[in-house]
Amino acid sequence: MNMKTKIPAIVLLLLTLPLVTACEEGEVIETIGNKTITTSDFENFYSTAIEQFVMKSGVDKASLFVWMCDPTKLPIEELRPGIRELRPESIFKSYHDVVIVEQVALSEGFDEDPLIKEILEQNRRQVLAQLYIQHELNRKIKITEEEKLELCQTLRERRPDVIGPLPLDTCKMIAEGELKKRYFFNETPNIINEIREKVQVQKNENFDLDEFLENGMQMYQDIKKEGGCDPTETGASGDGADDGIAPVDAETINSP
Repeated sequence: MNMKTKIPAIVLLLLTLPLVTACEEGEVIETIGNKTITTSDFENFYSTAIEQFVMKSGVDKASLFVWMCDPTKLPIEELRPGIRELRPESIFKSYHDVVIVEQVALSEGFDEDPLIKEILEQNRRQVLAQLYIQHELNRKIKITEEEKLELCQTLRERRPDVIGPLPLDTCKMIAEGELKKRYFFNETPNIINEIREKVQVQKNENFDLDEFLENGMQMYQDIKKEGGCDPTETGASGDGADDGIAPVDAETINSP
């Protein structure tokens, strides 16, 4: 196995979720350790990869399929390598390598480590939340033909060398993608607020959350101690005494 092979992010993201392949249908492709990979297994995995790409990117399937068949039809050249990675041969090579590593990790009991279990669960929870938010965004977005045409014209004026020569349908497709991106950016906080309203949260009024977050967690106490931000350990008085270090403001940090 060539470990220098670049594994597409879509494969790594999918593999943070359990690989559910209980149905041993289809022809056997290969057996890696204790895992038998069948044609049905990989077809299911590949279909999920494409669906997830569509869900997360917001691109419509018709456009994606055209670009996958001929990446040169994608006007933005720097995005073409990512589209090529969605072809079955690329996904399978990456999937194959990741399953090899997975089998070694399982054989060594790596997944039984409490920390690894917690990381996997956190990843599962985070991916589920992200996918649900994306689902809600895609469900509610509405883009009119007028909006696409208007932005298409604007893009042609800004990039006459790249967008100008493109057919109208292609220009509108690019405009739709840009409109979706703007919608997702602007509406994500609103979607999250709507989701919050669906769940009843009962806070313990007798619990001091601020005190817990600042002083109640052992890991954070160790961080403060080792990092030098705990006044009791660093000797800092906290009264504004001059320690010889000039204050640095955000503008200084962000300047080149």
